Amino acid sequence: MNEEAIKYAHELFTKDGYTGGVSDFKELIKSNPDAVDHAFKLFSADGYSGKLKDFKALMGLSEELKKKEVSKPVSTEPANQPTKPSATTGGLDYTRPSAEKSLYGKTIGGIVERSAPLRSQTKEKPKQPPMDVTYTPEAMPSETTQSVVPKSTQEKVKTFDVAEKEIEQGQLPSNPELRTPETVAKVEKKREELGMNTLEEAAATTVKNIKEDEYNEKFADVEDIVDDYIRYSDNKSAMFGAPDYDFGSGKGEWAGLPGLGGRLQESKEGGTDIERQGKRGEILNTVMNDYFSYLQKTNPSQAEAFRNKYSAIKSSTDRDANDEKFLQGLESHALKLRAAAIKKNMDVYKTAIEQYSQIEKRVNFQGYDKDVKDLNQSAKNLNQELKNGNISEEEYAVRWGQLQKGFEDAKIKNGLTDDVVRQLDGAKQVYFAYGQEAMKVSSLFGFMDQNSKEYRE
Repeated sequence: MNEEAIKYAHELFTKDGYTGGVSDFKELIKSNPDAVDHAFKLFSADGYSGKLKDFKALMGLSEELKKKEVSKPVSTEPANQPTKPSATTGGLDYTRPSAEKSLYGKTIGGIVERSAPLRSQTKEKPKQPPMDVTYTPEAMPSETTQSVVPKSTQEKVKTFDVAEKEIEQGQLPSNPELRTPETVAKVEKKREELGMNTLEEAAATTVKNIKEDEYNEKFADVEDIVDDYIRYSDNKSAMFGAPDYDFGSGKGEWAGLPGLGGRLQESKEGGTDIERQGKRGEILNTVMNDYFSYLQKTNPSQAEAFRNKYSAIKSSTDRDANDEKFLQGLESHALKLRAAAIKKNMDVYKTAIEQYSQIEKRVNFQGYDKDVKDLNQSAKNLNQELKNGNISEEEYAVRWGQLQKGFEDAKIKNGLTDDVVRQLDGAKQVYFAYGQEAMKVSSLFGFMDQNSKEYRE
């Protein structure tokens, strides 16, 4: 018999409810044609495309079953009478009383299809593979063995492995089919654990959302900006998709393209420093150079390709008045993205403050501090008594246990239950994670909120 195939069939049976061991299963599969039929159905559901006779050959069952048929005594029991459960079947009755029942007493249609990698060998080399197989290096020169792992199963397992690694890195699976609500929740939880939900991460998410939902093509991320600028430089078209922005009087505030470190500054005169100085390509140079540095750190393989693409921009940059529209569009778009990121983080920050304040109202911190101070002093005195030999270790253990209970009672008495402590810790983590960034950019957010109806909405 093919031991590898038998082991895998045993795994499938076990998932379907079988409780016997491998040796019991082997005896069952050798002696019971119904068990063979059911194993074939489970294999087929898992991607096997051979016929029943091919399956029997794969399992090494052809000769075994022939022997059983030749030597099988004539039964004197009535037809369709169930056999008694025995140790060889793991306590399960594999004789079906009717065609409507499966081996487990369930309807055959109710059997759940499962998928798992299959590694088996057969002693007969088929003239052509009975299904879509991938041969292992060891099996290629051999006339007696082949790997029968379905490609579909291999690819499925590989896809799930990649998705798990992506989730562990706080990223959504690259395969859209695996982006379920449960997966998104896992990613969000992982990002919180890794501390990834910073201002820059929120901005990067905003870029992605804008690309998919609002602007679709232009000004969606830095590489799209590069492509648009190359096209613009070639045909002098000034039609770009960046939203208009009312600069108002200007307050000299800074804004950077999210996640990339580029900086755009608005002058007090209402125009940009770059416009005023006539350096119309400086914004683009700054942003793109920063993006190149960003790629070197995060995706080195793309950095050089990006440098080559950007060299086309630098060589074709035009200093005429038409460039002003592109630069204003780029600046406006950067401000738009930054504003969205800031708003998201300010909302989280304010919510954390509010939650923390609500929890604080339920806790008597002063009472807890006093109780703990007294308990700490008692613990100090107790340790000193033991050190001086004034009490026995047995008495010390009893009094120390009383002190520990006192600490727990102090928490409960003053409202610091385990649940409240967890809530406070969670609020603190959010508070400090977002607080510093949020306070840094709050003035910029306020400036945008005052000067643009679009941002207020």
